[in-house]
Amino acid sequence: MAQFTSEGAELLARCRLIGTRSIVGRDEAKTHFTATVRLARRPADRDRFEAPPHASGASVAEKDIYQVYFHGPAYQVLDTAWRDNGVVVGRMREQLPDDRQPADLEMVTEPRLLELCFQTAGVWQIGTTGRMGLPQHIDEVKVIRSADEIEGRLHAVVRPRNGGKSFDAHVTDEVGNLYVVLRGYQTAELPEDVDPDKRRPLRAAMD
Repeated sequence: MAQFTSEGAELLARCRLIGTRSIVGRDEAKTHFTATVRLARRPADRDRFEAPPHASGASVAEKDIYQVYFHGPAYQVLDTAWRDNGVVVGRMREQLPDDRQPADLEMVTEPRLLELCFQTAGVWQIGTTGRMGLPQHIDEVKVIRSADEIEGRLHAVVRPRNGGKSFDAHVTDEVGNLYVVLRGYQTAELPEDVDPDKRRPLRAAMD
């Protein structure tokens, strides 16, 4: 559900994702996520960023990443990931199957760009801690430009904060055009360790 209010010249949509279920004859509702969407009359400033760093050391390949991750083909967005000077870089696959029906359905945002940030952060988390985390919280997301203006390959550049308690990230193409900026991403860590054999290639690239 969403409730709309105004704040100056902007429109705010205060959203809640609510799940319901019936237990022993009674209905139970639970709020899973809340968010405030800020709608402006003008697009966000289309700042450029520096181009993503190239891989200069060990990296982990798609085939090893998706031995650990559970995503289906449409959301297997990474083809490789590596570390560089305190950040983790995840390069997006060039060819992905459709993720919506109909395939030409227009969307305001591109969810796979956020997923690129989540999975790149997850490679670092699994490689360094041995645990997988699911998305739990984001302080802020900015959608800068449409993904149909790409110059070269898309990359997520993720910086762990406070020892990996949170992450900041952005998605950029090879000339530094910004597409998404994400701040304060946090995960809920799963209780079980990732299988050591499946984790090994991620650990080698993140050490």
